[in-house]
Amino acid sequence: MHVWKQRKRRARQRYRVYAFIVSYAREHNGTPPRLVEIARHFSVALNTARQHVFELVNMRLLRYENSQIIVEDAEWTPPPQADEISEGSDF
Repeated sequence: MHVWKQRKRRARQRYRVYAFIVSYAREHNGTPPRLVEIARHFSVALNTARQHVFELVNMRLLRYENSQIIVEDAEWTPPPQADEISEGSDF
């Protein structure tokens, strides 16, 4: 697989994880999901869920403090769709 295809696939996964975290928090009165809930939702290993979350932390879309996910922007706007992401994009 070409590197740019891998990046685009990874960006789609990050988008889905971020969207899930935000929608979960909205549905649960601001309480974000735990890593285990993210892993269960996406049917992935806990370490994979952790990796996605920490990629979002590095992008400054989330914070992770005291084993809790915190959505940075209270006025959430959806990230770009995966097909809108350019090859050199950080997302």
